[in-house]
Amino acid sequence: MKIDFKRFCIVVLILLITIIYLSIFTCATTDKSIENLDAAGYKLLYIGRHIGFWIITVVATYKVIQCALKGSRKEVGEIILTYVLIYGSMFIIPWAMKLVENIF
Repeated sequence: MKIDFKRFCIVVLILLITIIYLSIFTCATTDKSIENLDAAGYKLLYIGRHIGFWIITVVATYKVIQCALKGSRKEVGEIILTYVLIYGSMFIIPWAMKLVENIF
């Protein structure tokens, strides 16, 4: 039996959205709703950062090895910088949002 990758991704995405929606709804209906919502958001951000770290590490290492086998040393630096910026953006974007929140 062959699994259709697009349908599988759609089902996983729908399940994740449902779980996130239910967790946010559950947190928003309690007494300390905003604090619980922030706590849930930070937990999701923490999990996303760790998953992103390993995905970025594996993909970057794979691409660096590919470039090394091709003999193109100049592209290695570009690849490393690209993936460091992608990982850094997972920290910079939430920080910038909090900065804007504190300004206004």
